[in-house]
Amino acid sequence: MKIIYFSNSEVPAKAANSVHVMHMCAALAGLGHDAELYTKRSASTQHPSKCDVFAHYGVPENFLVTPVWFPRFRGKTFVYAIAGLLHLVKAKPDLVYGRSLLGCALAALFGYPTALEFHNDCNSAFEKKVFRLLVSRKCFLGLVVISEALKRHVATQYAYHNVLVAHDAAPKVIGVADPVTLQSSENYELNVGYVGQLYQGKGMEIISQLARRCTSYGFHIVGGSDTDVAHWSHSLHGVPNVFFYGHQPHRHVSSFLGQFDVVVAPYAQTVHAHNSERDISRWMSPLKLFEYMSAKQAIVASDLPVIREVLRHNENALLCPPDALDKWVDALNTLAHDEALRQRLGACAYADFSNAYTWERRAQRITDFVSTQQRPA
Repeated sequence: MKIIYFSNSEVPAKAANSVHVMHMCAALAGLGHDAELYTKRSASTQHPSKCDVFAHYGVPENFLVTPVWFPRFRGKTFVYAIAGLLHLVKAKPDLVYGRSLLGCALAALFGYPTALEFHNDCNSAFEKKVFRLLVSRKCFLGLVVISEALKRHVATQYAYHNVLVAHDAAPKVIGVADPVTLQSSENYELNVGYVGQLYQGKGMEIISQLARRCTSYGFHIVGGSDTDVAHWSHSLHGVPNVFFYGHQPHRHVSSFLGQFDVVVAPYAQTVHAHNSERDISRWMSPLKLFEYMSAKQAIVASDLPVIREVLRHNENALLCPPDALDKWVDALNTLAHDEALRQRLGACAYADFSNAYTWERRAQRITDFVSTQQRPA
């Protein structure tokens, strides 16, 4: 199939959604489809032709990246959707798939077979109207969501049921191209890793307390904007066992993960989305969980309902209530003194990842889903 992925992402960018769409397109192309990714192009966006975006994200150059005009004035979302539609007319795709609600809605209005991927609910009454219009179109093939919790919400909120749950994914790790060395790792009994953003609810609130309690363990933080790194570095001034590495190209993530003894995903009860006050904790499917699983690492994660869709306590991870710091300390102490448990948890997590959470398996499930839907005559 000729598949256009109509994204909501700028590429390259630090946001996790750009990682997601690049890997999804690579996986679709890897299945033999002719894939093309539409991305937002603004005056501040580095043009893909001026950097190797494929190397930046560690994906094969097996699909096209097409920047679509995304202005900075009012109505920019409409302009982006209309500009993308003009590209669609030339591309003549068999399927329009994506995370741009308005872009996918316009595609369906013009009769293109369309499927939408939801990572959270609509942000406004207008978006809810657009969504209801989209799902009413005969050429709309179905909705893909990232958690069972979000599927239940869609059923309750919109009475829409043609929904596939496809949790997020991670790439298979094949060797380490760019070895890294952790700062002062030899000085600590246990080296604990965190990879991801540092904004509210993602985990630094818990990690900062753990570092003060577990002084014989090193805490290595990979990711975050310069502003967030500066904030937490200042907050943790005088705490010598926390090390910040800042934002890293996504291809380097596996190199860092391979150096840790334990990895943590300490989500709070409320988790904010990128550049937003919106709480996504009810239905998120964090990329980092699957990257942790792919690295065969022992995971300690927050015991939240949406996390339990993927992780099982004492089977492929240790789960701790986000508001019970003593439980987190106990979990790290247990893993520090039980290498066999670390290996068992990591092996089980990797087996689950290989069976269900690679990008290739996710892409196959999605294309199988849309292929079985009734297409317009």
